[in-house]
Amino acid sequence: SWLDNNGKSAVKKLKNSLPLRKELDRLKDELSHQLQLSDIRWQRSWGIAHRCSQLHSLGRLAQQNLESLKNTKGRTIIFTDRSGMSAVGHVMLGTMDVHHHWAKRRLMLLEDQISYLLGGIQVVYIEELQPVLTLEEYYSLLDVFYDRLLKSRIPFHPRSLRVTDMLQVYTNLGILTFRSSATQQTS
Repeated sequence: SWLDNNGKSAVKKLKNSLPLRKELDRLKDELSHQLQLSDIRWQRSWGIAHRCSQLHSLGRLAQQNLESLKNTKGRTIIFTDRSGMSAVGHVMLGTMDVHHHWAKRRLMLLEDQISYLLGGIQVVYIEELQPVLTLEEYYSLLDVFYDRLLKSRIPFHPRSLRVTDMLQVYTNLGILTFRSSATQQTS
């Protein structure tokens, strides 16, 4: 029978998965306590490793930006295909959305900070001018540039760049492109 043929294999797989299942329970308990959640659930039947990965991502988000999760206090988080609020008030986290949306928001804030330091010139990513970068790689490039801007004294007045149509800064990490706000509005 099927059970006779597959029983030993199933028992072996179960035994092998026990450490990962314990890790899942540990992560779930830690995050539930840290974020003061009512519960953590999954809408789909993802594997144990996938669930652990989702909890690790949520844990990273909590470490890096706890403020963004303040509205989850006392609620149930459900990992699902899309983000939002369920009809009964559970927080639904789309597994692809969690880190991406947070990282994108961080990127926009960093671009705004650089723009301010450069007198209102907007940071623009032009894919044709450089190799394709992931969101994290582009953020890292901007972060290094921002740190250098803060540490060095700019040899010109930032407002003087407003008349510039486009400014490109070449770094060992890639090319940064800036456009004046007047150029942005006309294009």
